[in-house]
Amino acid sequence: MAGLIRALLTIFLSLILGIIAIALCAYYFPETLESIQIWASYRKDDILYSLTNHFGTTPRVNVWLRFLLQEQSLVFMAFVVVARIIVFSALTFVGWLFSSALSVEQQYEESEAMREAREHLAAERRSIAAERERLEAERKELLAQRRADAAGGAAAGSLGKLG
Repeated sequence: MAGLIRALLTIFLSLILGIIAIALCAYYFPETLESIQIWASYRKDDILYSLTNHFGTTPRVNVWLRFLLQEQSLVFMAFVVVARIIVFSALTFVGWLFSSALSVEQQYEESEAMREAREHLAAERRSIAAERERLEAERKELLAQRRADAAGGAAAGSLGKLG
């Protein structure tokens, strides 16, 4: 639904910008707009000529083609196409800016998460090393105790043999 709304807004915006562009061109550059209208008149004749000669259209179709293909429509379409290109370029640039800003923020958040994960892993390693040292000391203590018990038992056994 968001894509449809964005597409409709883009079309509506390009139509409005096309009208504004025609008005600005007519006000500031009337000679240019006149030459564009003359170009559109030639294009209309070329389009009608190619459609009637190559496809052999009937007079019924020719009436509709002449009605729908007007110089003003062609000029308006050209300005709308230019406006759509400008709108698309602007939206792409703005999207690129926001995605770049978001990716920098995302990278910062990821680096913060990685730093926290590294700190957590370092703390885990320290606790594992401390536990390992404690167990090693306990093992050495038990070995020393067994050796002492074995030495004490051997001494008691040798005393028992003598007695």
